[in-house]
Amino acid sequence: MTDMTAGDLPDVLVVGAGIGGLALALELHAAGRTGVRATGFTQDDACATVHAVQTVDGSPVPPIRARALVGCDGIKSVVRRQLHPDEGAPRYSGITMWRGTTVSPPILGGAAMIRAGWLATGKMVIYPIRDAIDADGSQLVNWVAELETVQRTTRGWTTEGSLVDFAAAFEDWTFPWLDVPDMLARADSVLEYPMVDQDPLGTTCGAKWCLTEWVPAPLGVGSANIVAGRDHSQCGRLTW
Repeated sequence: MTDMTAGDLPDVLVVGAGIGGLALALELHAAGRTGVRATGFTQDDACATVHAVQTVDGSPVPPIRARALVGCDGIKSVVRRQLHPDEGAPRYSGITMWRGTTVSPPILGGAAMIRAGWLATGKMVIYPIRDAIDADGSQLVNWVAELETVQRTTRGWTTEGSLVDFAAAFEDWTFPWLDVPDMLARADSVLEYPMVDQDPLGTTCGAKWCLTEWVPAPLGVGSANIVAGRDHSQCGRLTW
């Protein structure tokens, strides 16, 4: 969330839960404020006002005002839900993703990214994210498994997964340079993400603002959820 200072209202207020919001805020040369979560917004003829709380304890923060509001707060967007309260749950794509990290000796020289398999039978993406994490020169390896399956969980970023639900698809993935079943079994933890998405909103224009979505909501694979608005006057008030 962009930081507000005394004086004139800023042109744009970016509400963003992650990389998408941060990237847009930086592009707009906006200062950043962390530890604040938007709970809703109001608007008048002059500006948009975001209501927010501290992430840690839920205590309210002073209202935050700007001439334009951009909601980049992800698949659970407060801004989008207020604008479209009857939209319903995201659509499941038929694919679930599990991901985790494992301490491993360097794989194929330690600088390789591996993509293998397919969704119907099991797909795996494996790559190192940290070098030399112990005296043996081990790496911290990130892995992602994807599989067509029924949906078992709702959307979320911290849902615990189980090897029982997908490891069998990779039980014969043993190679001279990597034992995939062993890598999965030694994972620090496993998280589960049903790959979901919302239908595009299209474009809606008002007298002083234009609402448009140019990037769909993320599928849980690191995609940034960024949207943009086109100002139709000196007060381009609201966009999701």
